[in-house]
Formats: sequence, structure tokens, C-alpha cells
Amino acid sequence: MRAKGEGCLTFDEGRRRWVAKVPVGKYPSGKTKYKTLGAKTKGEARALLQDMLGERHAGRLPSGPLVTFEEFAREYYAGEAVNRMSPKTRNSSFGLLRNHVFPVIGARPMVRITPQELSKLFLQLGEKLSARSVIQARALVSGVFTAAERLELVSRNPVRLTTKPRVDPMAPTQVRPHWDLDECRLALDLSAGTMLGLFLLFAVYTGMRRGEILGLMWSDIDLAGRTVSIERSLSENTYPVLDGSGITELECTTPKTAASRRQVHIAPELYEALLLHSRNEYIDDEEIRDVPEYAEFLFRGRTGRPIYPSNMNKRFKAFCVRHELRYVRIHDLRHGFARILLANGTPLEAVQETLGHADISMTRSIYGSKVPELEIRATAKMGELLGAA
Repeated sequence: MRAKGEGCLTFDEGRRRWVAKVPVGKYPSGKTKYKTLGAKTKGEARALLQDMLGERHAGRLPSGPLVTFEEFAREYYAGEAVNRMSPKTRNSSFGLLRNHVFPVIGARPMVRITPQELSKLFLQLGEKLSARSVIQARALVSGVFTAAERLELVSRNPVRLTTKPRVDPMAPTQVRPHWDLDECRLALDLSAGTMLGLFLLFAVYTGMRRGEILGLMWSDIDLAGRTVSIERSLSENTYPVLDGSGITELECTTPKTAASRRQVHIAPELYEALLLHSRNEYIDDEEIRDVPEYAEFLFRGRTGRPIYPSNMNKRFKAFCVRHELRYVRIHDLRHGFARILLANGTPLEAVQETLGHADISMTRSIYGSKVPELEIRATAKMGELLGAA
């Protein structure tokens, strides 16, 4: 007979299985709380009992309910993650889990998810996502398990026993072919005098991010000094709630990094467009309501509120379709700004400062190796030097 507190083995006649039971505490009513596991044979059940006793002795035996991965992930992202991530990061991270991880392991109890099961999941994701996206998904799953481990819902984080996918350095990146100068000129001509035209002028002439442009206020514009100060970024964030739905809100945040808070010169074409906008002489498809609360924003929609970034994407795509322009992402206009300048002799340091990159190595890694004109200029210069010698 086992001593009190050391658990027991019983046979479940209905399920025809041996059951190992270990006491792990008491309920508020005072009734003993047990952790149970089933096995086909008595020997297997005895081994499970010894394992659970060892886990309990080490303080790693979870005593909570069998919460599923999706249940806990939703609770984590609606609670603890609020103080650990920016709204934009939390939104994109939860979206990756919701779209690619929940359909596979979301309904599985966390305590029963094995390293082998997770390895299979990451291999499956690798068939439809890039290696970098799989690495990100692996890190997010690990973050959920780490939080559950801290709350003693699981005894360990099984992700630690899986292998991190390898990134192929030759794999294509998200940087796509940008508009050339002729395409930029045509788009600016076709959109001249409209709100979208002003947005494109900022994107093409300054390389600003979408959220930085939409977050601009008149107080950021110095027409006399012909500069624009980038002080904030407008983001669109969906906050997950426990019932599985989400609440989407606009939010002004500080720029992406400290270096992103910068001052950019206003080109003559952009200056003229801002003068036109300041006199409310825009030819636009919609009439903007007068909402004093948001009157300081340069870019406002029909309701008078700031424009949602996703709505600006839709406007831009519809504009490209309507005028039969080659569609690129709005962020590709930023890539085009950098590449065109580098190809035409602008120093890398100047491009870095204008883009607001924290480190020049970031500018070099993204753009420096993708501008063939730089290599042509370098080899031509060596030819000049050798010829002179």
C-alpha cells in the first residue's frame, strides 16, 4: 500500500484502461485535487505515476485545467501581451497564430502537445510560408508556452526541443520591383490635385512610411523653412478579445525607432501641393466633414477622421487599376525612393538619414546590394584609376 500523498493506480472498467492518480493540491472546498493519466497496461501506468511524482517533487507538475493552446493564446494576447508588445506587433503576431497555428494545434490541450507534434507543424508551415515566417511562428508559439509554463499550466516549453528552421541567404526578400522614374511621373500627373496625389508626393519625394504620412499634422509642416518633422505614426490595430472577435482602432504612436523621428526637406513640387491643400483647393471625389477634433491631420477621410492605413491601400490599388498602372505596394514606393537615389549617386548615409534607419548597415543590407549601378560605378572607377596609372 502506498503512503498518503503518493498517489495510486486504479483500473477503469468502463474505459478498460489503467489510471495513475497523484494529488496536486486541494480545491477551495477542501476536496483533494488530482492529476490523472491513463495507460493501456499497469506497467505503463506505474511509470506514469513515478514520472508525475518526480514532476510534482520538482514543482513542475501543472495542476490547472486542460486549457487548449488557442484558449490560452487568446487570453495571453488579450491580457499579458498588452504590456509586452506594441499594438502593431501584437496584432500581427496574433494574426499569424490565428491564420496558421490555431487550425492545426489550437484545439489541443497544451499539456499534451509534444515536440514531435510541433516539429511536424513547423514543417507544414514551411511548405506555404517563408523560412523567416516559420521562425517567427515558432517564436510566437514558444512565447505562448513560456507564459503558460510561468503560470504552471504546463511543466515545460516543448518548443525548446524543436529545431529552428534554417534561412536560405539566397531566398528572395519582400522587396519587389519598384516604380521607375517614368512610372512615378505618370502616377503623380494622374493624381495631381487630389488627396491621394498629395500622399504619393510624400511617398515618392521623401520615402516616408505609410503610417508616418497618414499621421502628419499641420504643426509638423514648416512651409517657411520647407521641412516636415516626423513625430508620429498612424497605425490600425485590431485588439483580440476572449470571445474570438477583435476591435479595430486607429492609434497614433511614436515613430518606429528613435532615428525615425527626423526632419525631411520639402521638394518644390511637394511645397506647391501643400500650399494648394492649405487653401482647401483639392479636387477630390469626396467631401470631408468638418470635425474640429481631427482638423490638424493633413489626411482625412469622408467622415473627417484620419484615414485608416488599410483604406489608403484600397484607394491606391483602385487608382492603379483605374489608370492601368503596374501595381506595387505602398511600401515599395519607399524602396524605390532609396534605390533610385543610390543609383544616381546619392551617398548611402544621406539615404539612411532620410529613411530614418537606426543603423547604416540596415540601409546597406536592404538596398546596397540590389543597385547594379553601384557596382558598375565601382568597376568603372577602378578602370579610370588603372588607366591613369
